Amino acid sequence: MKRKVLFVTVLSVLFCGCNSYDYSGDDIMGAKAVIRGTISEATRTVGTTWIESDCIGVTCDNDVNIPYKYIESSLSFMASDEEQSIYLLGKQNHALSGYYPFMETSVMTDGWIAVETTAEKQIPDQQSTIDFLYATAEASRSNPLVDFDFNHQMTRVDFKFEGRDGLVLDDITYTLLGLKLQGAFNTIDGTTAIAENTLVQPLSQNIPVSQNMQTSLVLLPQETSEVAFQLTMGDKSYYKKMEEMDLRPGHIYTYTVGISQKNETIYVTIERGEVQKWIEGDRQEISTSNNANVTEVVSGASQWGTGDYQGIDSQDINK
Repeated sequence: MKRKVLFVTVLSVLFCGCNSYDYSGDDIMGAKAVIRGTISEATRTVGTTWIESDCIGVTCDNDVNIPYKYIESSLSFMASDEEQSIYLLGKQNHALSGYYPFMETSVMTDGWIAVETTAEKQIPDQQSTIDFLYATAEASRSNPLVDFDFNHQMTRVDFKFEGRDGLVLDDITYTLLGLKLQGAFNTIDGTTAIAENTLVQPLSQNIPVSQNMQTSLVLLPQETSEVAFQLTMGDKSYYKKMEEMDLRPGHIYTYTVGISQKNETIYVTIERGEVQKWIEGDRQEISTSNNANVTEVVSGASQWGTGDYQGIDSQDINK
């Protein structure tokens, strides 16, 4: 009778897949998962390499949201708690997923994490908390190396401010109107969603001259029919409707905001591309001066691939 019970127990272990225990006895051998992760260039908002103790969440079958911390000396991740290390059982391949940054299961709802991309989260040392990365991989007992290739799941919007016609820029405050800043990230499949019944909110940033007049925003992917851009410098304010914005996950949208001294018109350029390696491209800027449209093509570096562009001129609301 005891032999029968032991046989049934061994079979249950054989078919349970990933497990957080080391079955290394005579009956069965479990291979400990070796987890590595790469961040492709331009994928992570804050740096492109892992730093000591960066923590990801890993899921494999019944092992859900296991925290793994980066160990720089081994260039790999180790379970924060050795007893929770994932072991691969059986002869089949196992599907694993990983995400960054790690969040405790207690703050999730069915794998979803609440996300807010408000102004407080756009401070450089806070953006990494909303810069969600996600990856999948397969591994097996015979090949336990889990090689995650993480991709960016949020959207990034960059603004660069330039003085034109000899104008020297001062500190700038700008506001985007028409975006939704509350949503969620799914740690299981890497998707994002806008929270139900969420209203649009203004998103303002202060850009001091010492910051090289550049800024980046990490936003929830979304499509909106109308976004407005408002800029204040000194005692002057400018406002322009930017029409629709289709902010896709894993894309970066680049705006060049040029302020001319002659009529203080703002020129905006958008270049859009998929998250890939950095490649060189052309930036097209459409300017308006004295009611005449002028198209100029200058050499520039497109970010995360090349794509569509859009030019927008502004109006001075304090004339």
